[in-house]
Amino acid sequence: MLAILSVLAIGLGRTARIDLSLAKHRAGKLRADFLGWASVYYAMNQLRLDSEDPDSSLADTAYTCGFALKDNKTPEDLFKGVTLASGSFDIGYPLIDNMGRAYQCYGFEDEDRRLNINGIHQQNYRILAHLFMLLDVPDEQADGLAAQVVDWKDADSNKMTLGLGVEKESYDIASGKFCKDAPFEHVQELMFVRDMTENIFLKIKRVVTVFPRQDMDLAVNLNTAEEIVLRAIFRSLAEKNTSVNISDADSLVGKISAYRKGEDGLLCTADDRPLKVATASGDLGLNANEQAIYLASVHYLKETSQHVRLYARGIDDQFKVRTTLDAVISRETLSVLLWNRK
Repeated sequence: MLAILSVLAIGLGRTARIDLSLAKHRAGKLRADFLGWASVYYAMNQLRLDSEDPDSSLADTAYTCGFALKDNKTPEDLFKGVTLASGSFDIGYPLIDNMGRAYQCYGFEDEDRRLNINGIHQQNYRILAHLFMLLDVPDEQADGLAAQVVDWKDADSNKMTLGLGVEKESYDIASGKFCKDAPFEHVQELMFVRDMTENIFLKIKRVVTVFPRQDMDLAVNLNTAEEIVLRAIFRSLAEKNTSVNISDADSLVGKISAYRKGEDGLLCTADDRPLKVATASGDLGLNANEQAIYLASVHYLKETSQHVRLYARGIDDQFKVRTTLDAVISRETLSVLLWNRK
């Protein structure tokens, strides 16, 4: 009997310890979640202050996007280990240097560095086709997918010209894919496009966005745009001009990238240099072919952005529980347009 009671006591004790650990984790997780949400309101305040600053709001770079630096502060001062009563939060995202090493960029990621698929239409769909091709999608397949994206979101029932694109009658609803005939509201909706595969989606999703969520003119931030996005835009324009080559488009991107990174060759550091769309060609020292491509692209470029993406991590001090949150915030309305918490 004594042995049986001892086994029962040990079992009950172990169960109690597990229950206590779970309770502590739940309490810590709840506090960490609130710290994550606190980071969102903190971010909105930084965006508000930036809009009131006549200098910092003129251009966004990877180093200062959506916030103003004053009193010799750095992004790390503003966004690393921001403390509250129950813990702290960080706001930032990882970058990779030229040697393949990861380093942390503190602050917001510019959402307008990505290609907005809601700005793709029949006249510029080759930009998206080139983006697919740069991600190793075969040329013909890339062209067809880009046309299908246009047909998926446009309101008419007309297929893209030259035999490209598919409309509602070409979709099998039973397969789970359909033609929306309205703008994309989430990048995940690309998986509903008829010939999209999971493998291609996983490649493309990191360099496209759906913001703004309206069918409008395409524009990316010249100072923060992904190199692959700029390359897709410039290559699509180069193919329309018989006097220039694809290599001219790529060399133009190289000059933009080198200029933005400054002397240290790294993005998101204090020597990042902003470009003005109107004067960039002079700052970059372009040759005649690069100049021709750049001048044809200016209506796709801008210097400031409408949306920022927040990657935050809340940490509960007592139980060391963490939560991560990413959200897209409108700078104009200071509202959360998309969020995901883990």
